[in-house]
Amino acid sequence: MTPTHPAPPDTRPIATTPSPVRPGPRESAGAGWELHPEFILRSTGFPFALLERISFPLTSAGIDALLDAREALATAADAAVAHLRDSEDVTDGKLRRKLWKTLSRHRPLPDPAETAGLPSTTRTLLDDYARALDRLAEAEREARATFDAELPARRAALRDLVSDERFQEAVWLSSPQMYDRGLRGYVTSDTTTPRTSRTRSLERQLAGYLQRVAAKNETTSFFGPINYGTFTTEPGARASEGEEGRGGGAGMVVRRHAYVAYWVVRGLADKVAEDPEVRPHLRPRLSTLARLAPDGTSVTLVRTRTIALKGRAAALAPLVDGKRSATDLARETGIPVAEVVTELDRLARGRVVAFGVDLPVTEPRALEALRDRVAELPDDCPARRVWLSRLDRLRELQEEFAASGFDRRRELLQVLEQEIGELTGQDTRRAGGQLYADRLVITEECLGAVTPLHLGEDVLRLLTDELAPVLDVLAAEAVRVHARLTATALTGLNLAEGDRLPLPAYLAHSWPTALTPPSPADGAPESEDPDLRSARAPGGRRAVIDERVDTGERVELDARDVVVDPEALAGRALICSPDIMIVARDLDAVRAGDFTLVLAESHDTVLLWGWALQFMDDPGATQDAIGGLLSRLDTGRPLANMLTSKRAKIVPFEFPGATVEASQPSSRADGRTIPVGEVDVVVRDGRLTLSAPGQDGFLLYNGELDSPAHNALAPPRVRPVTFGRAGLRHTPRVTVGRTVLQRERWLIAREELVPEPARGGDDASFALLVALRQVVRRHGLPRWAFVKIPGERKPVLLDTEGLFLTELVAHLSEQGADLGVSEMLPGPGDLWLHGSGGAHCSELRLTAVRTAPASPGDAHP
Repeated sequence: MTPTHPAPPDTRPIATTPSPVRPGPRESAGAGWELHPEFILRSTGFPFALLERISFPLTSAGIDALLDAREALATAADAAVAHLRDSEDVTDGKLRRKLWKTLSRHRPLPDPAETAGLPSTTRTLLDDYARALDRLAEAEREARATFDAELPARRAALRDLVSDERFQEAVWLSSPQMYDRGLRGYVTSDTTTPRTSRTRSLERQLAGYLQRVAAKNETTSFFGPINYGTFTTEPGARASEGEEGRGGGAGMVVRRHAYVAYWVVRGLADKVAEDPEVRPHLRPRLSTLARLAPDGTSVTLVRTRTIALKGRAAALAPLVDGKRSATDLARETGIPVAEVVTELDRLARGRVVAFGVDLPVTEPRALEALRDRVAELPDDCPARRVWLSRLDRLRELQEEFAASGFDRRRELLQVLEQEIGELTGQDTRRAGGQLYADRLVITEECLGAVTPLHLGEDVLRLLTDELAPVLDVLAAEAVRVHARLTATALTGLNLAEGDRLPLPAYLAHSWPTALTPPSPADGAPESEDPDLRSARAPGGRRAVIDERVDTGERVELDARDVVVDPEALAGRALICSPDIMIVARDLDAVRAGDFTLVLAESHDTVLLWGWALQFMDDPGATQDAIGGLLSRLDTGRPLANMLTSKRAKIVPFEFPGATVEASQPSSRADGRTIPVGEVDVVVRDGRLTLSAPGQDGFLLYNGELDSPAHNALAPPRVRPVTFGRAGLRHTPRVTVGRTVLQRERWLIAREELVPEPARGGDDASFALLVALRQVVRRHGLPRWAFVKIPGERKPVLLDTEGLFLTELVAHLSEQGADLGVSEMLPGPGDLWLHGSGGAHCSELRLTAVRTAPASPGDAHP
């Protein structure tokens, strides 16, 4: 198989005459995908070219020559062995066996005197073999000598790269431990000395950080800045607008926001709530799991367990509303404050009430939110002034951190960790061994200098036309998967049409690992949903693509080849945020429509919302516009939010509609809230829906949750699809129109890539490079690829001419594992986003909604 390379961009031009832009343009009155005209540009903070400086091109060329020599030797040996097998020229049986064994093992030939009497044809073949053996030995010496010379040069290049202060700050923000215990010592090391195991470990780790900041699109700090763009055409908009208007370009930032981490503020809130002087002024609320009887004599949890309320509990519970403080309750009931607090603590342990400090999980500035809660304490609370002073101190440090340089930041982190540790008793360092983790007590987001990026309405029209059939294919598969998920739920919970159960009880249900649609023969309930029935039948657009993929040849389809029946998607509430990479030479080519698209990812919710809008001049206007887009969603059922606990760095969103309060209350002033204890799961028309007093037949928004229980209650998740039958070791690139729907992929056994040599040190490193080049040759891998390693959260960039990243892959993977390898597309030569140091990887994060057919009165002019 020959190596594959990114296809050249489609050169078909598009119209470039600007026309007025309107929010949420719709090209027809029919149902279809609509793209919001604003987007986030995600990119790397460092140019990709940095990674090429630690490649081993000379060694790779030498190893390729070595592999050529090995193949030539094998050919010469096979020819000689075949001759010995088929010819009777060699009559000496002992010599024949000796030669056969020597040739088969690629060993040196016996003394020429032993073969001098052989026929000329035999001697010619043996001479060819001997010369091939000599050439192989020479190629091995040259390749090894090249490696020995290139290794210190590439190590020196790595050391120079990681000595850059910006890179050091990126490592420090990701892992202060790595910076303190590894990087600082490495930058002063002698790269000409032999590599110890400690040195090899450091070099592969540093290469790992380098590939993260130069090859991974992120929204993290300055090495993954947030940039905003619009599909509008501004007068005089040029490729250099960001550089002229902001004093920089790709990789540069113009504003920085720092936040004390949510997990820290949650710990502070708990300490505030535990303060004896604060507790009388806390405002208890009923648990979202609890339902109070009208007469106040009992409370039911999850509508399955009823608790009788007597004495003080019966007096207090009807008055608990989240507005009255414990002191207010004492005043109204005549019960002493201390006894009220004690009783509320008892009720909180029984999950009847929540008695603490609530923090909004949808607010990224958690420290400011906590300060607002403390400021609400009455002036006569002695602890109010103390806690305000402490929180104001942390806020001052937070803001100074955002405005400071690297040296001062390191000092500030020590101060923050010490003071936070003293206040909360928490361990101030978390997840020290992970490359991607919310580990510091303070985090940062940055606005990039490319903002504002104007791409033009014509690009929006082209993107809509090109992505619509692709998103339809993903949506059709999402509907099929959702049908299987629903069938699994109906079977596992033994539910029939009209059945209901409390949502908390449903969420506690254990789900099987495999989702298999039931059949009537299994005795499972038959669903009324036609999509469930069609999901059991073969065929469909996925099957069309799968059949082509199974041939192993590149799949190039037209939109007409993958048309999805609109009825299969009608009313399905399909929402997604596709991440689209663009293969183009530069920004002007993008604006001219001279590009190919690559579907990098598709998220199941709107991501241009909430914290992602923090640097916008008018974030409310953007949310209003997207809210208008969601109001046109093609759905047969309303959608609601559900607030659970905050996960890692992810800040949950609250979209238009009601909010089901699960483990967290809503802080939104507008909109309806529903305690989770009042919500039922109900089977209607063969699918799971939700019902609550005054709100019937609704679904939940998706929210990047890999939870079958949640997913079954939400619309189908429009996510990427892996095409081809299971177990394929190679799947070709799949293109629909000018959109790459699936990049070329390989499944490679770790043992192919990582030999287990008896020797260590540089011998093992050289052997690893030889194995790498063999894998490239055997499978036709491209120059750059990404490797998905079982157990690792993110893929790792593989430089097929590099040592350090290959050592990282070898270290992270376990023996016996299969490594998923996918082509890097766009490749380094097709990166359109440029900065002062070179081209950067990037992608557009879009918002796509499948809208309902417009009625005559809704038609847009």
